[in-house]
Amino acid sequence: MIRFRISLLHRQLSDMWRGAMKTGWEWAQMLENTPRRILQLIKWSIRTKSWPAFIINKLDVSNASDCSQQTMLLKPKNIKLIIIGKVPPPIGGVTIHVKRLKESLVHEKYPFEFRGLTKTNILWSLLGCLFRSSIIHLHTSSPLLRMIFSIFGKLNGFQLLIITYHGNIGRFKPYKNWLDQVSLKLSDIPIVLNDQSLKIAKSINNNTLLISAFIPPVNPEPLSTEIEKSLTKLKRSKQLIFCTNAYNLSYDKHNNEIYNGTFLIKMFCKDENQKFGFVFSDPSGNYKKHFEKQGLSLTPNILLISEAHSFFEVLRKTDCFIRCTTTDGDPLSVKEALYLQKTVFATDVISRPQEVFTFRLNLKAEELQKLINKTEELQNTVKSQQISNGANELLDLYKEVSQS
Repeated sequence: MIRFRISLLHRQLSDMWRGAMKTGWEWAQMLENTPRRILQLIKWSIRTKSWPAFIINKLDVSNASDCSQQTMLLKPKNIKLIIIGKVPPPIGGVTIHVKRLKESLVHEKYPFEFRGLTKTNILWSLLGCLFRSSIIHLHTSSPLLRMIFSIFGKLNGFQLLIITYHGNIGRFKPYKNWLDQVSLKLSDIPIVLNDQSLKIAKSINNNTLLISAFIPPVNPEPLSTEIEKSLTKLKRSKQLIFCTNAYNLSYDKHNNEIYNGTFLIKMFCKDENQKFGFVFSDPSGNYKKHFEKQGLSLTPNILLISEAHSFFEVLRKTDCFIRCTTTDGDPLSVKEALYLQKTVFATDVISRPQEVFTFRLNLKAEELQKLINKTEELQNTVKSQQISNGANELLDLYKEVSQS
């Protein structure tokens, strides 16, 4: 009997593998209609302990070491929400979003379980979510992981799967964009971060929602004494302080720097911009290594912060934020700057909030310099803008789907 069941499972998995050679739409449709027999076989294997004991043990991870002390841990059967993602380190837009979401849920006393998503525990995070009546909310920038989780979700491994697509839909090369099409089709509630992505995602899955990635800090995030002193010194000597951030040295599908960090450093090294201060937030330290490798010397008006720190606190102490990216989603730093009523200059690669001053990417040198020269004039036109808190919208969503 066991051999028969394993043979049947093997044939069904083989059919799925051959189906992977079909187009994305055909494959997604096939997965939607895949027989529930595979899931039943897996459940039977666990119930009869036909799987190795170490897998059975790993499925009960209620005391997993990757859950922070702030995570509200209840017995698995009582958990309605499981959040899967990464928190700092490293510092990045996605990790900061997940960190603040956790803190907001703790503050609101909403029960949830957190599972870290690292290279060493991806499998256990996935297996530990199976066969539980829980809402899974996945945060990852990996199209492959999004597709894997969506396949398990479609096989009824989860009660309901929510995936937040951090970044612009369609920003990858064809293969990864195809993976995202599959996961968009199979997930229960895809969440995107801007109008352009919403239009694409809605054509694939009508349940797609648009929810801001911005969540204000719940707990204080003070800067180190050394960084505070450096910022104070720069402010005293310069007319205006500009800033930018790059969580890593990354390249787009055209092999261009996504954050245009080298371009911005060269711009503020010019003689005409020596009256301005420029703060470059480089928490990974990879841009510092890149500049050294390129032999790029920084002028005294530039402060490069190449260690872990809160960019939100850097924004508090500067006058204008520059977002010179080649692609984008719903950048946390733009919303943070607007929340703090700072002037924001950004490329027009996506639709930006109304209060953002945009410039064309292909004319960035000329148009950004014009904006920099007019900053003091433009500051007087900046109006206070109500920035929606993504944590509140997500909390409402969790409550709604948990009751349905």
